[in-house]
Amino acid sequence: MHTGPANEWFGPLHRRIIAAAALLMLGGIVALKIASPRWYALLLTREDSPGEYLTALLYLGAAVLAAQIAFIHRRLDRRLLGGAYLVMTLGLAFIAMEEISWGQRLLAIETPAVLVDHNQQGEITVHNLTFFPLHTSYILVGLYGSFAALLIPRGFQRRHHEIVRAVVPDRSLFLFFFTVAALYLYYDYLSVPLVALFGDGFAWQGRGHFMDSEDQEAAELMLACGFLLFVAINRARLRACGLDGYRRSRCEAT
Repeated sequence: MHTGPANEWFGPLHRRIIAAAALLMLGGIVALKIASPRWYALLLTREDSPGEYLTALLYLGAAVLAAQIAFIHRRLDRRLLGGAYLVMTLGLAFIAMEEISWGQRLLAIETPAVLVDHNQQGEITVHNLTFFPLHTSYILVGLYGSFAALLIPRGFQRRHHEIVRAVVPDRSLFLFFFTVAALYLYYDYLSVPLVALFGDGFAWQGRGHFMDSEDQEAAELMLACGFLLFVAINRARLRACGLDGYRRSRCEAT
């Protein structure tokens, strides 16, 4: 079996480092919320917080890398992967702009009247429209990123490793994706029976609860990190395989 650059550059040690970073990030977020709710809100959950702009920058960075990957695949006549990464590029760029409401507050743009009555926050955004399935979308994306690599049969992964690696997040990214899925599952499905069984301490709507609707901002920051790492891993894999010069991969035998 081929043991060249594509396999050497990203091995068990790298996976452990990424998984540990995710655990430390989540632990740091929870510790900050417990130790100083005020700073937690200032840094991560308020409108125009540093966390919100950082999330947008992470998505924008991921979009840039995805565009590079799309270009490489198109030059190699891999139309399926090139098209998939083009769609991903547009999606990531769209999410980045949604995070900052398309610059609405930075540019002091008034919300068009047609959106005021249909947007939960009165902003120029799609994801806050009353009919948009935001929670369901986060749950599905989070679960896919968390479990796809674990559920796809190993035989299929070996036969179609190039496609699987390109579209399925590595298992080391599990916590970056699972956090947002778990939070929205809690919001929509778990909190109701827990409140019924154990009281309002498990509620999240309104103020005064340990978990509240503002926690989504921190979870979405972790998801943005997951997407950036996902495309960065694939970009680095293409480089390790000698594809930056748009020639056939020396790793195709893996």
